[in-house]
Amino acid sequence: MNNFLKTILIFILLIVSCKKVDNQNKNLSKSFPFQIDTILKLNKNLNLSIRKTDSISIIDNSFIQKSKDSISKLYNNSYRGAIELEKLLIQRNHNIVRKDSLGLHIKLNSGKWKLLKLNPSFEELDLVFENYFQDYEYFLIRTQWGEGSGNKLINAKTGRETNIIGEPIFSKNGKYVISINKSLIASYSHNGFELFKIKKDSLRKLGDYYPKQWGPYSAKWIDDNEVILRNEGFEWTQYRQIDTTFFVKLKIKNVW
Repeated sequence: MNNFLKTILIFILLIVSCKKVDNQNKNLSKSFPFQIDTILKLNKNLNLSIRKTDSISIIDNSFIQKSKDSISKLYNNSYRGAIELEKLLIQRNHNIVRKDSLGLHIKLNSGKWKLLKLNPSFEELDLVFENYFQDYEYFLIRTQWGEGSGNKLINAKTGRETNIIGEPIFSKNGKYVISINKSLIASYSHNGFELFKIKKDSLRKLGDYYPKQWGPYSAKWIDDNEVILRNEGFEWTQYRQIDTTFFVKLKIKNVW
């Protein structure tokens, strides 16, 4: 076979190969992400259904979110950004939060100041104030580890601490709170969501879900028992990584 025919053959093979790659990516995109719909049994009386749903607007115009957005443009390190945000928030909440050489202090409803202590069993290196939910009487604290981070909700009445995986979003009726976090690639932190029932002075965990190929990064309760999650997913193919954004609806159902 002469060089001219070899060149033509190689050119044809390259075209066919490119088409196969393109077709595979398109097919994966149509069917991706996989296995979203499911039902979790939280306990003998409650189920949680997970269904893919249409997109909705999830916009947070709060001071904290606007501050996070501004700070993220200055620092690409999330811990450094959290420290800078904490400085602003302590200024606005100095009557209930302070930080000194001993650590982070929060003021409980009784008027007593509580010094938050690092938990060495969880390899906690720092505790950072992130929010106070006045309507629900909970402090939100970021727990910084050697690699990755988590959060704590602390009851303002009792000082009781509950570890959660990420940002908490309270239901409209104050009956539930969902905690979400997206950590797909590095996986230094938990990826998925946790659902809690709000008791009088504490939180009771109902269940959790840790998917491998997608994770939630924002959420909105649309009624007392339904919450929409906005998620990012990925799939590794032979050729490249495919990313997608999609929404799921979580519905809490009574089982009698």
